Amino acid sequence: MTTTLVTGGTGTVGAAVVRRFVEAKRREKLAPGTIHIMVSELSAAYEDLLERKLATTNPARGVVTSGPP
Repeated sequence: MTTTLVTGGTGTVGAAVVRRFVEAKRREKLAPGTIHIMVSELSAAYEDLLERKLATTNPARGVVTSGPP
């Protein structure tokens, strides 16, 4: 499975981009658990970047992955 986050040309990923990603995966009819795992993996990657001071925020932290679309 290939996943692409589109940043809107700014080169940055914010919480809004992650929310749009979640909405897109819901439209693709992915299972809620699968979406949650994908966002958790993204969050873990950002935590690593934060530790290495290669990012200043974790845009996936706090993004709700379940509930109504």
